[in-house]
Amino acid sequence: MTPWILFALGLILIISIILVIYSFKIKCKSLPKSKKYPKGHWMGVGIALGLLIGVALGIVYGVAIKKMPVGISLGPAIGVAIGTAIGAYLEKKHEKEVRPFTKEELKIRKISLIAGIAVLIIGILALILTITLR
Repeated sequence: MTPWILFALGLILIISIILVIYSFKIKCKSLPKSKKYPKGHWMGVGIALGLLIGVALGIVYGVAIKKMPVGISLGPAIGVAIGTAIGAYLEKKHEKEVRPFTKEELKIRKISLIAGIAVLIIGILALILTITLR
């Protein structure tokens, strides 16, 4: 790999780690004492569960057809579809427990969006550099 690609991947990793640590730090401070959750919480839980199921199914599928990259690439896509269905069910089931976002949660969402866009741009630049420097 070229040094630029390694630099971009390292930068993406560092930004991701910092974002996760910062999000957990703020989230732990701002957790309300009630049993209410912000809108979309259960959708996130459902998609996380679906991804877990989808990755496992993708690995099993890849092993079965002896083409692991196909299984690894299809697994998350299937998982998101399954997770969306699970999340919609959970949101409907817990619709009485929904509350508006707090100021801290809105701040986390804004920072996460900016960091996600930054990581996406760095990834696209790494891809372009990879293609052009071959």
